Amino acid sequence: MFEGIDDIAWATLRHNYGTAENIPGLLRAAARGEPAANANDSLDNLLLHQGGWVCPAATAALPFLLDLIEAPGAADRIEHVELIAFLAREAAGVDPAYIDDGWGRAWSAAFPRVAKLLDDPAEDVRRSAAWALGHSRHEAPAAIAGLRGRFAREPAAIVRADLLDALEELGDGEWIAALRDDRDPTVAVNAVLKTHARNGSTVDTAELAAVLTALGGMDEPEIHRPILAAESPALTPADYLAVVGVLAEHPEPSRRLAAIGLANLLLAEHRDLDARLISLLTPLMDGPDTRRKALGVLAAVAAPLPGLYANHLGDPAAGVADAALWALVRTGDARCVPVLCEAIATGERHTRGHDSLPHVWSLPSLGELAELVPGAFVPEVLTAVRARLAAGPHSARLDYLHTLVAWGTRASAAGPEVEALVGTDADHMARQALDAIAPSTPSPPEAAELSDPDSWRRTRAAHRLWRATGEVTVAARILVPVVEEALDGPRALPVGRAAIAHLAEMGAAEAKPIARRVLAEDRRLRYFGGWRVFTEDEAWRRAAERILEA
Repeated sequence: MFEGIDDIAWATLRHNYGTAENIPGLLRAAARGEPAANANDSLDNLLLHQGGWVCPAATAALPFLLDLIEAPGAADRIEHVELIAFLAREAAGVDPAYIDDGWGRAWSAAFPRVAKLLDDPAEDVRRSAAWALGHSRHEAPAAIAGLRGRFAREPAAIVRADLLDALEELGDGEWIAALRDDRDPTVAVNAVLKTHARNGSTVDTAELAAVLTALGGMDEPEIHRPILAAESPALTPADYLAVVGVLAEHPEPSRRLAAIGLANLLLAEHRDLDARLISLLTPLMDGPDTRRKALGVLAAVAAPLPGLYANHLGDPAAGVADAALWALVRTGDARCVPVLCEAIATGERHTRGHDSLPHVWSLPSLGELAELVPGAFVPEVLTAVRARLAAGPHSARLDYLHTLVAWGTRASAAGPEVEALVGTDADHMARQALDAIAPSTPSPPEAAELSDPDSWRRTRAAHRLWRATGEVTVAARILVPVVEEALDGPRALPVGRAAIAHLAEMGAAEAKPIARRVLAEDRRLRYFGGWRVFTEDEAWRRAAERILEA
């Protein structure tokens, strides 16, 4: 394992936070198993973070990530496969100027090892491997052959759907179209929808009826993700609303769960469907699974149903009370405060995830919940956070240090607890938190920083210029194009959200045209999946409204 790792001049390579001399140690820590969780999180953050480029350190680390996956008895294999798949996606989608020159050669060398993972015993590994191969355009013939071969022998419907997605990504539409008459209704309907999407046509009433008929033999995950993907143009939003209505009234629990999943997908894409979908979801409170998932979706979209949420705060079914608390936080209900403070004092949900799919089944960490409470509730919640910083485990401290960064100067009272963490294993985040809660006037950036080709560094430099000098015009001249570029792709890049927040903070009149463009967007402005689909969109629009009000 790790043959040649010490022959690489890691200190000359860059990742998202600087030079890469720490990468070999993190790879070895992940291989040892005991501290693997922290090492895995760090590798993901340093090599991928929020995407937007493929860094030289990722190129160098690629074969060693595969070593971790292939090691007998290796832990956390799926996390490494997912990281590789995300890197492959970025390499296929970003401007070539932001892809390390060596990535193409490294990926070609790694491709046979990634393709072998299609036959891995673990279903999640096979799914992520399919996703990675779907972005292997330079090896498309070999990738298509491998994906077709696996499809022929794959027993799991959810993996077959992912294999079809990958083949569609690689342009294998004619082969997919030939599956319209497959005996497996999951495959047949998926092929129908993908073929219509490829041809730019819509499914007629008869075919919509066929979709509903085919649902008779499927389990819930096979319905809401592989079959009725809301991003497909094969069905119109009105068609999907009809499908949700039929599924929501179905006597089988799996169909009602599928209605919630499909509603989630629709809400993630279409802002104008909120009221109609909320009315379909509200009655779905009969079983614990439907209750938990319906509450999660209603919370994510901040549906104004405070009485419903409060009634489930004491619900004994797994996850339901947590979803109800999340919903009360999202709707700014004061009843969330004592419950949240108690959860902070004793709870253990401190993992901050960044899902790619829009499903909201994973709830925010407790620190993320605290970030989202209205400003009037911050002082009381801060008291609970300070106590946890002083006495909580490492995972809780990291979670709540992120919370303090989000709160900024409103959390200045936590200074003593944060200072006590400087020099500990939470040192990096503690220093970030101190900078956020007690910011000092920075020195102006160098001219080269303001023209840095990296949009994140350019954005931070422009903000620093304004903080140091009060200069709005020059800073806005740098930040507005960052926002424009972030909006141009299918996903709204996080750097654009940071840039427009800075413009709102500055009260930059120069940003009014781009603010109007943001508010005119009818899509959800988001980069990540899960509940962040909705909070990111709200953050974009809140900043735009502040700019226009200034």
